[in-house]
Amino acid sequence: MPDMKENDIQEDVELRDEDINHIFIKTPGWILRWGIYLILFIVMLFIVGSIVFKYPDTISAPFIITGVNPPARVKAKQSGLLTKLYVVDNQNVSENDYLAIIENSAKEKDVYYVKSFIADLLKKDTMSFELPIKKLELGDLQTTYLSFYQALYNYQQFENNNYHKKKIQILKDRILYNTNYYSDLQKQLSAKSEQFLLKRKQFKRDSTLYYAKGVISEFNLEDTKVDYLNARLNLLTTNTDIDNIRISMTEIQGLLIDMENDFIEKENTYLEQIKNQALELSAEIQTWEMNYVLKSPVCGKVSFNNYWSEHQNVIVGEDVFNIIPVNNIPIVKAFLPMTRSGKVKVNQKVNLHCENFPDNEFGVIKGVVENISLLPSVSDNTTAYVVEISLPDGLMTSYKKELPYYPEMKGKAEIVAEDLSLFQRIMLPLRKIIVENISN
Repeated sequence: MPDMKENDIQEDVELRDEDINHIFIKTPGWILRWGIYLILFIVMLFIVGSIVFKYPDTISAPFIITGVNPPARVKAKQSGLLTKLYVVDNQNVSENDYLAIIENSAKEKDVYYVKSFIADLLKKDTMSFELPIKKLELGDLQTTYLSFYQALYNYQQFENNNYHKKKIQILKDRILYNTNYYSDLQKQLSAKSEQFLLKRKQFKRDSTLYYAKGVISEFNLEDTKVDYLNARLNLLTTNTDIDNIRISMTEIQGLLIDMENDFIEKENTYLEQIKNQALELSAEIQTWEMNYVLKSPVCGKVSFNNYWSEHQNVIVGEDVFNIIPVNNIPIVKAFLPMTRSGKVKVNQKVNLHCENFPDNEFGVIKGVVENISLLPSVSDNTTAYVVEISLPDGLMTSYKKELPYYPEMKGKAEIVAEDLSLFQRIMLPLRKIIVENISN
C-alpha cells in the first residue's frame, strides 16, 4: 500500500510539471511580437534622442565683478595712531583729497603753511616776498626748512643792501655826464675848427702883405701868428679832450658791464639757492605726505574698513580706506583654469552665478566672452587665463531683476563652450580609443 501511494504522488507531480512546461515553452505569439517591437522602438527612440537632443558643455571658472575704474585701496605706509580724520564713511571725495593723518613729529598745519608758501613763491614771475615764519614744528623737515629760510634771508639782504644797483646807477650817471660833456666838446671843436681856419687865413694874408708889399709891420704879423698858433693849440686841446672823454666813457661802460654781470651772477646764485632749497623741501614734504598722509588717489566715495575714528592704531601695509569710483561701468574678470581652457572662445555665452545673490531667488547674469589673455597668469600657485566677460544687459538677471553694483562681487561663471549630444559624448571616448590603437 505505501508503494502505491508514492507512485500516485509521483505521477501527480509529473503531470503538473508538464502543465507548467507547456505554459513556459509555448508562449503566445502576439506577446512575443509586440514585445520585440516595443523594445526595438525604445532602443531606436533612445538612439534618435541621443543624436537629436543636445545639451551644453560648460566650463566653470571663478570670477570677480569690478569696474572700468576699479576701487582704489589706501594703505598705511607707517604704523601709528590716526591723529586727524578728515572724512566720514560714504563721503564723496576728489582726487588728492586728504583722508587722514598718521601720528608723526610734525604739525600738519605748519607743513601745509610751508607747502602753500613754496607753491605761491614758485608761481611768481618776480622774486618778491616776505620772509615766512621761522619757528615752526616740522619734525624731520626742520633742517631743510631752515636752509630754505636762510636762502630767502640771504637774498632779501642782498636786495635790501642794494650795493650793486647803487654802483650801477653811479656808473650810469657818469656815462650820462660824460656823454653831455662829449656833446659840448663836439660843439667846441666845431667852433674852434672854424676859428682856427679864420686865424690861419688871416695869418696867410698878413704874411703876404708883410713880405710882398710891406704894408703891415713885423709886430702886427707876430700878433697874427700868435693868434693863429693859439687857435691851433685850442683845436688840438679840444681834440685831446674828446679822445680822453671817449676813453673814459669806454672804461666806465666796461665797469658798468662788469658790475651788471656781477649783479646778475650773484642774484642768479641766490635765486638758484632758493629754487634748489624749495624743490628739496617740496620733495621732503611729498615724502612726508606719502608716509603720514592718507590721500584719495581717485574721485569717488570713501569706504571705511577696520578704522573709523581718530586715535585708532593703524598697521603698516593694511588697507585703511577704499575709494569706490562713482558712475562706474561693471566688467567681469574670470580666471579660467588650464584644464579644458582650449574649448573657450570669444563670443561664447556665459552664465554668472553671484555669491551675494542666490540663483533660485535672483537668477543668473548673462554675459559674453569678450577677450582671453594670450598667456596665463600665476597667482597663489594657481595658473589661469584671464577672461574678460562683457555684460550686454548690465546686471539684469534672467529673472529680470536689476542687481546693485557692489565692487569685487565674486561667484562662479559657467562658460557655454558648445552643445554636444549624448551620442557624441559616447562616441568621443570610443573614437579616441580607436584612433590611439590605429596609431600604435
